Amino acid sequence: LAAFDMNQPRDLPQKLYMNILLASCMDSVGTAGLFAALTLILYTKFGYFVSHPAEAALTSFGLIVFILIGLIIAIPSLRKNGAGYNAAFGNIATCCAQILLIFCNEPGPYLAVLYIGVSLSFFSTVAYMPMLIEIAPPAMRGKVMGQFGAVSSFVNFIMPLSIAILADFLGNEVALAVCAAASFG
Repeated sequence: LAAFDMNQPRDLPQKLYMNILLASCMDSVGTAGLFAALTLILYTKFGYFVSHPAEAALTSFGLIVFILIGLIIAIPSLRKNGAGYNAAFGNIATCCAQILLIFCNEPGPYLAVLYIGVSLSFFSTVAYMPMLIEIAPPAMRGKVMGQFGAVSSFVNFIMPLSIAILADFLGNEVALAVCAAASFG
C-alpha cells in the first residue's frame, strides 16, 4: 500500500466533499448546544447564577480551561486514531453530554457534564479540516478551506440565536435535544 501523496493531482470528490461539509455543519450545530448550555440555559435553569454574577464569571473561566484540555487531548488522538475516529467519538460524546444536561437539575453536576462535554466535543471539531485537506487537490485547497470556513462561520453565526428562539418557545430541553440530535446525525 503506497503512502498518501498530498501533491498528487486529482479531482475533488464532490459527494465526499459535500458529506464532510454537512457533517461539519451538524457538528457545529451540536457543539453550539453545549455553548448555549453555558451562556443561555445555565442562567435560565439555575437562578443562582443570575443573583451571583461572580460565580457566573467563573463558569466562563472553567469553559476556557476545559476547551484547552479538550484540545490537548483531541489533537494527539487525531494523529493516533485518525480524523474519522475523532469525528465519530466527538459527535457521540457531544450528543451524550447534551442528553445528560437535559436531566441535570443541580448546578454542580450540570457544570461537570457541560465542561466534560465541551472537552470531548473538540475530538470532532479538529477532525473535519484534515479530512478536507486530504481529499482536496493541491490547486483547490485554498478554495475548499475557504468554503469550509465560510460554512462554519455561517452556522456558528446563526446557532446562538436559533437556540435562544428554540429555548424561549419550546424550552431548554427541546433546544438541547435538537442539538443532541444534530450531533448524533
